[in-house]
Amino acid sequence: MTTDGGPWSPGPEGQGADVPVWPWAERAPRPGVVPLRALDANDILKGVFVTLRRYFWALYCPLFVVVLGSMAVLSGCGFVAWKLITSLLPGHGESMSAGRLIDICLAASVFVVPALACVAIGSAVTAAVSITVLGHRAVLGNQPLTAREAWADARPHVRRTLNTQILSVLIVFGVFFCFALPAVVLGAALDSSTAVAFGLLLLIPGAGVALYVGGRLFYAAPVTVLEGMPPKAAMRRSWHLDRGVWWRTLGIAMLPGLVGRAATEVITGGAGNVAARDLPAGFVASMQGGQAPHLSVAVLAIPVTIILIAAVVAAILRAPLAPLSQGLLYIDRCIRTERLGETLEAAAGSEVSSAAFPVPPFPPIRPPFKPWRRRGTGSGDGGQPFRGKQDPVKGRWMIGVGWTLRIVGTCVGVTGYELLRQGYENGADGAVDFTAAGTWLIKAAGFPIMMIGIWVFSQGLMLIARGKRHTVKIIGSFAKLIYARYVLYLRSFSEDKVMSVPRSVFPWNTGEAMFFTPWLTQEESLVRRFAGIGQVVAVGQPEEDLPLPGAARGYLPRDGWQGVVSGLIRSAHVVAMSAGTGPGTLWEYTEAVRVLDLRRLVLLVYCGPAGYDAFRAAVSAEYAERRAAEGGGWPALPNLPDFPPLSRPRPTSRWKIMLRGGKDNSNWDFPLKGIVVFDGEKTPAFIRFDPTAAHSRRAWYPLRMVKRQFEPVLSELSALPHAQ
Repeated sequence: MTTDGGPWSPGPEGQGADVPVWPWAERAPRPGVVPLRALDANDILKGVFVTLRRYFWALYCPLFVVVLGSMAVLSGCGFVAWKLITSLLPGHGESMSAGRLIDICLAASVFVVPALACVAIGSAVTAAVSITVLGHRAVLGNQPLTAREAWADARPHVRRTLNTQILSVLIVFGVFFCFALPAVVLGAALDSSTAVAFGLLLLIPGAGVALYVGGRLFYAAPVTVLEGMPPKAAMRRSWHLDRGVWWRTLGIAMLPGLVGRAATEVITGGAGNVAARDLPAGFVASMQGGQAPHLSVAVLAIPVTIILIAAVVAAILRAPLAPLSQGLLYIDRCIRTERLGETLEAAAGSEVSSAAFPVPPFPPIRPPFKPWRRRGTGSGDGGQPFRGKQDPVKGRWMIGVGWTLRIVGTCVGVTGYELLRQGYENGADGAVDFTAAGTWLIKAAGFPIMMIGIWVFSQGLMLIARGKRHTVKIIGSFAKLIYARYVLYLRSFSEDKVMSVPRSVFPWNTGEAMFFTPWLTQEESLVRRFAGIGQVVAVGQPEEDLPLPGAARGYLPRDGWQGVVSGLIRSAHVVAMSAGTGPGTLWEYTEAVRVLDLRRLVLLVYCGPAGYDAFRAAVSAEYAERRAAEGGGWPALPNLPDFPPLSRPRPTSRWKIMLRGGKDNSNWDFPLKGIVVFDGEKTPAFIRFDPTAAHSRRAWYPLRMVKRQFEPVLSELSALPHAQ
């Protein structure tokens, strides 16, 4: 036994010579409710109740509002269900038929279905609010917090949390039902109670398997809220996080629940004693003597109301315990496996790495729009431009109306195109007996109808594009990404105008095919490809009116943004960067080479060979200049590969080039020409998306070809360990 340090060093003043004093016990910072180290059961139990004490109103006010709304809805549904059921009950001497029993069950569903919906919504609201407050406030020590602010932070996560919880419950019950199914099948097939009994023995292993699956999906809700993942991705990540420790997770998660249940039993027991005092004298004695007391509804109203209120209050008080336990166990697991403690320490403002997620002191992200100022050009306090205010409700209405116009325009345009095509075919080969006048009438009617459809279709596209700008997610502070597995999209602001135009992705988009093109912007297409890895975020232009469709936007000032972007690059799971010669893009690429594992870098090549060669030359000069100016141990700059040419270019005659104004448009190319990826040895490889390599001229073939080339890259990126 050593006495000169180590984990078994003696305690103070000679006490506890054999008491373990672990090295991290005193060094771990504690900015909030728990220390930023691996947590034990005592830390988690204390953290849950300290969070409840510090953020009582922020946690319970949203839940209380949901409960009041649910009680109002269920009161009406219960009254209607009671009236229906009482009208369907058989009278004296009547038997209960199967049809009447089905009618009674349907009448009861008038109350049961809304009740289940209210329970699911209340659970989702509680989980979203509790985990948001815990992860972004309680653990980091950020105070104070109002109920309005807590709801504003949690509201974007409620729908995904609801979907995740419903899907998780269905999976667990589905597993249990699979083990119960043999009993039902045996009972129906053999008509034997013995066979049913043997089948029911399978419920024992079924309960164990369902418990195991539930334990592996335990972190799905925290992952959905804190990392912003969709339900399926959240459950996959939860399954990976809880590998080998699901039993510990469920065991510790039960502790706050047991304490909460004991406290609520005291509340309901006390309410029962109070309610018993309002009962008539002799009521309890008559019940104990086996006699049925005759009481009116008025007599029972007050005791029943007291008991119901106590039960509701107890349920409300106990509701946040489970999601808070989930959140702390998730943080503990990420600290143990992914070094989340270092990131939380940086976000809490320690001196270790305070530049990781700095919050610069500039005006609010979305200052109030002043109608007397021109959008995007005015200047507010601190030199920050005024921007238009997002209206998600208006945006969703615009998107809905736009899709309606697209559908109407598609129907009208395709009809006109078919009339026009039929007129030409009939006039050309005479397959159908049309008069010349009839043929020309069909031609004359088809062309204007098709043009009207195209115009209506284009108006729908513009309305959808504008509506999407109202619904793009805006990140109030990049510090909220500390838990998220995100893809950082970097590009020059000058590219936004081109990247935000809806366009066709097909080289041979003719006839009615134009109506069935997705018409996504290039940025939206990019976001769709990387969405399976994580949330795609980007820095928006400070002076833009509304955020452009695609990645979630956060805003930084024109000056002093480099420290924030460097922190975002360090913590990003993947950095997708568009090649360009702008000074900001060059700095971002050199910074990524300096601080990032290059396996996480994807260079997007939207430019042609000349622009790509200019980017390579500018990067070399910028990297040499920064390394000479800043010094330090900079890694060697990887040599980017050459731009691959088209495999089967189509030659074009000179007179066709002259007719097109000197432009050779015969070799159509994808907007995204290719990507540059890096392996573990920092060796780059250029993956070219070559349209001339397509062996089919079907409209969807180019998309499938690009998807086949992209999928292996995305699989490798998704399999990388969580970046911290």
